[in-house]
Amino acid sequence: MDSTLQKIYRIAFQIFTCESNSKVIRDIEIESFCDAVASQFKKVIHNNTLNDEISRKRIEKYAEDGVSFAENFKRRCIGEGESVCVTPIQTTESKDLIFVKELMKQNQGKMKWSSCYDKGIEKGLFGRFASYSTLKMAFHRHTL
Repeated sequence: MDSTLQKIYRIAFQIFTCESNSKVIRDIEIESFCDAVASQFKKVIHNNTLNDEISRKRIEKYAEDGVSFAENFKRRCIGEGESVCVTPIQTTESKDLIFVKELMKQNQGKMKWSSCYDKGIEKGLFGRFASYSTLKMAFHRHTL
């Protein structure tokens, strides 16, 4: 195969791998949103069958919470709403997050979380995580 063509394929692979990771994160956030909204509607349906004053107040509260949650999610994901100029809080990345990001750069493609977790434990990291799945969850929730 021609070296130019190989270089094109290599660059395309790197670009699409990064895009794929952002899509996975976005899909997880959307799935989480859908689960939360579905949960609110289930509460409304359950309390609607009881048909008393307390249930009606609960239904109203669940609906208000659902609307608020959806508006906050939309504002966070799309960036709509008030455009107030605020100085952002400066955050520093934890050693755990830096390690995970470096491993992701080294190993393009699908992330092997169990391997990442084991390597991090060997280096004295991830002390607050019980398993690779809690590490993965923290990464996708941006709480690493």
